[in-house]
Amino acid sequence: MFALFSLGLSCAPTPEDSAAEAASPPNGCGPWAAIQADRRWDYAFDADNNVTGDWATTVLHFRDGTGTLETASNSKAGAITEDATTRTTFSCDDGLVLTSSERQWAGINAGTSYNGASTTTYTEPARTWPKDVSAGDTWTVHYVGSTESNEVRTPFDYTDTYTVNSPSQVSVDAGDFRAFRVTISSDAGGVETTRNEWIASGTGVVQGDGYTLIAVR
Repeated sequence: MFALFSLGLSCAPTPEDSAAEAASPPNGCGPWAAIQADRRWDYAFDADNNVTGDWATTVLHFRDGTGTLETASNSKAGAITEDATTRTTFSCDDGLVLTSSERQWAGINAGTSYNGASTTTYTEPARTWPKDVSAGDTWTVHYVGSTESNEVRTPFDYTDTYTVNSPSQVSVDAGDFRAFRVTISSDAGGVETTRNEWIASGTGVVQGDGYTLIAVR
């Protein structure tokens, strides 16, 4: 999932902070997803990632433990330039749980225009960020469901295994954070990949492989 996520720099956890302290969230999604009504996170791709551009994720709606996130992105990779908007519905159930998403995109590939739309539905709860996170924790998210585009429905079934490493100081445009590095190992039909994200209590994802947090509003 794209990076989701008050700066609250002074309240980010130190290595000595207990999980119980970090588990005092503003809502049932927990401090690591850091969901609040009308919150917005601005991100940008790193210059050396062979992708340029940025995106913003905004909490469009949040009430009674359910809500909608909207991610609007623009990117350029080689000859491809693309704008996309994704709306993701979620619930707060001992963490951040994804339920469905709708995506629209339009772009240009080597001078040729294209566009499309898709709808993704999860048939099992996809709890990406638990309510409580501590160094040494590990959990696996099983993504099962289907994506429909151009009247073609494509099923998916894959897993992400999250491992929480020791915290460190992370400096990005949005500020300085004490953040956990989380290693995410994906297995999609035998194709395995690994990526990293850095999460801070009260803010969410502040950095990932190839992108950084620019601002939180």
